[in-house]
Amino acid sequence: MIVAGSSEIRGDLLVRKANGTTFGNEGNNQKLNLSSSTSTYTELDTKIIDGKVLLTAKQKSSRDPTITPANLAISSATTLFSADGASTKIGINTPTGTTPAATLDVVGTDPTESTFFADGGSKRVGIKTSNPNKELDVVGSASISNSLIIGFSSTENPESNDKLKINGNAQFVGSTRADGYYYNSDRRYKSDIEALQSPLENLFKLSGYTYFNKLSQKQDIGVIAQEVETVYPELVQTDADGYKSVQYGNLVAPIIEAIKELAHKIDSLFTLYVSQQAKIDSLEARLLKLETK
Repeated sequence: MIVAGSSEIRGDLLVRKANGTTFGNEGNNQKLNLSSSTSTYTELDTKIIDGKVLLTAKQKSSRDPTITPANLAISSATTLFSADGASTKIGINTPTGTTPAATLDVVGTDPTESTFFADGGSKRVGIKTSNPNKELDVVGSASISNSLIIGFSSTENPESNDKLKINGNAQFVGSTRADGYYYNSDRRYKSDIEALQSPLENLFKLSGYTYFNKLSQKQDIGVIAQEVETVYPELVQTDADGYKSVQYGNLVAPIIEAIKELAHKIDSLFTLYVSQQAKIDSLEARLLKLETK
């Protein structure tokens, strides 16, 4: 680092006054002490020359009113970096003359909007908002290149191919698309396994409808949750406001068993038909012989 025209300093930081003398430096502790009396103020100008930082310190009898006092402030039209020891806040690119709004306040191209806002008091982080309503509040789009884990402890790891892992319920307003949806259905996850009873009879208690969906604002087809609940209550979930949802995918189980039940009925009817047809054929042959005598 170059300071006020001196040669390169290795180790401690040396800052020279305009008159060539140096400000206090705490030697091996490598701390910079720019002290001043109540009648003088110290300004530390910074320039970058050939990739190195040039620091020049000057004492003035009055402080620039556009610069907010801080432990460390690097200013231009906006405060490029401000570390305020009194409020324990750090601001980057925050408006000059203001205290950072949060423990860490990063302002982007719009000076009225915090690009990154971390508030130690409320323990909330906001991106493109200075008023986060949740522990993490993102206004705009987000891109995650690796994995996102929700509802687990911090030690939880995703499966090898999982990009999203959620512990708990999820609610989507709108449509979702995917190449495939998979249910956890391994036998090792299940106990007390029993065959479904009267699947065909139960399906006859349900009806399919066409209707206008008030949520998606489009025409749709489906079942009524209240009707399903009377037959298969385990497939219906009720939220805190009393609205019901249906686990449509699991209706495939009674449908499978109902088709099998129908198939058995058809097989029995076909066997009966063949037997009766054979009897009819025999009777017709005997009748034909009687008519030809």
